[in-house]
Parts: sequence; C-alpha cells; structure tokens
Amino acid sequence: MTAMTHGRNDEHLLVLVPIAAAGLSLAEVWVHYFALTGDIGMIEVDAYLHGLMDLPDADRWLLAYAVDELVRFPSHDNASSPFGQDT
Repeated sequence: MTAMTHGRNDEHLLVLVPIAAAGLSLAEVWVHYFALTGDIGMIEVDAYLHGLMDLPDADRWLLAYAVDELVRFPSHDNASSPFGQDT
C-alpha cells in the first residue's frame, strides 16, 4: 500500500461517489468487502476512499465490487424468512 500513483489519483472517487449517493456508511461497505474475502482494514479502506493511499489492484476491484452489490441489491433488513411464519 502506497501513496496514490499518477493516473489513478481520482479512481477512489468512482467508489466514493456511489457510497455517498446510496447513503452507505463506511462500516457497511467495509463489512461487505470483508465478507467477500477482503483483508484490508477499515482504516486503510477509509484512507483509500479519501485519496490518501492506494490499495493493491485486487483490493480496489473487490471494494468496487462490494459497493456495486450494496448499491444494486439494497439490504434486506425488512425481509423475513418464511421459516417461523404461520402459513
């Protein structure tokens, strides 16, 4: 993990903008990224999202994928399992 390299200086915005637009928290994003086998800490992800450091290619891709899933398939907090419901 290094400082942002030339040519990717604004790449983090492609992930940060949808996070903000969807009203997602850093914790929501990081937990989903981590669940998808991400292994970078939340502080490092936050630093990347704010352009303070770079991430390895695989982690940038996985973070973008996690955000895409969260935006395209919102949480099912209100959904309930059919098990335990009276039929």
